[in-house]
Amino acid sequence: MSTSSLSIFKTVLYYSVFIIIAPISTFFFTKIVFFEKLLGTSSVASNVWSAIASIIVLHIALGMYIMRAYSDANKVKSDKEDKVD
Repeated sequence: MSTSSLSIFKTVLYYSVFIIIAPISTFFFTKIVFFEKLLGTSSVASNVWSAIASIIVLHIALGMYIMRAYSDANKVKSDKEDKVD
């Protein structure tokens, strides 16, 4: 496996784990600690608000991955153009 392939694999693996773990941990943290302990909301309300928070975190994580992939694609494109010139 070449160095660039390994780098791409590490990046995709990192973001895949982040996209899976971050929303799940956000859901349970906000449900248990924030909504039930601190605010004292009901179980159904804490589930709904925690789900909303985890969806927001998921979209942020996906946006970070898309930005990284887009910037890497632009960098590769500019490197190819530099080599042609």
